[in-house]
Amino acid sequence: MYLKLFVMSEDLLIKGVNIQKTFFSGNVKTEVIRGIEIEIKKEDYVVIFGPSGAGKTTLLHIIAGLLSPTKGKVLWKGEDIYSMSEERRSLWRRENIGFIFQFFHLLPDLTLEENVLIAGWKKWGKKEAKRRAEELLEKLGLKRIAHRYPSQVSGGEKQRTAIARALINEPSLILADEPTGNVDSVTGKEIRGLLEKLREEKGTALVVATHREDWKESGGKIFFLEDGKIIKRKK
Repeated sequence: MYLKLFVMSEDLLIKGVNIQKTFFSGNVKTEVIRGIEIEIKKEDYVVIFGPSGAGKTTLLHIIAGLLSPTKGKVLWKGEDIYSMSEERRSLWRRENIGFIFQFFHLLPDLTLEENVLIAGWKKWGKKEAKRRAEELLEKLGLKRIAHRYPSQVSGGEKQRTAIARALINEPSLILADEPTGNVDSVTGKEIRGLLEKLREEKGTALVVATHREDWKESGGKIFFLEDGKIIKRKK
C-alpha cells in the first residue's frame, strides 16, 4: 500500500492541515472544529486557550489519533496518522503520545501504582513497567500512597497519577486536557509547575488545552480557540 509522505522539517512533530470535525445528531449538524492549521515542534510548549465548548478537547483527541477528523490531515513527521490502520495507529500512540485526560480516567479497582504500570506493560514488560512506575510515583511525591485506590486520594493526587501514567512510555508529545480544571487554584499552580518542570527535564513537547486564565502567564506559545477556530496566536 502506498502512503503519501509530506516533507516536513526535522524538528516538526505534528502538522495539522485544515482540520475539521462535524458531529451529526439526527438532522442537526454541529461544526466543532473549523479549518484549524497547527504545528507542534520538538520541545514545544503550547497552550490552547478558550472557553468551554470552543473545541479544545475535540482538537486534542484528533491530534492524539483518538478521533478521526471529518476533513483535513494530521501529519506525524510527514505521515498522515489517519491513513494508518487502527492497530498501527494504536501502536504509534503508545510509543509517541502521553495523554492526560480532564477527568483522570483512572481505573477504580487498581491502585495508583497499578494504574501507572499497566500503561507500560506492552512496551516494557511487567517487571520494568513496575520499576518505572515506582520511580515516577516517587518523583511526583506519591510513593507513600502508591498502594491506595483512586477513591482514597485527592483530586491533585489523582492528577499527578494521571501525569505519571502519561509519562511511563517516554512520549515525544504530552497532550493535557484541562489538567488543572478539576483541582483548586493552589493545586492547579502546583500541577502547572510540575508539567513545566517535567517538560524541561524530559525534552518533551507539551500541549495544554485549558480555560484557566492563569495559563496565559506560561512561557509557551498561546493559541486562542473560539468557535472551533484559532482566532489569535501569541508567542
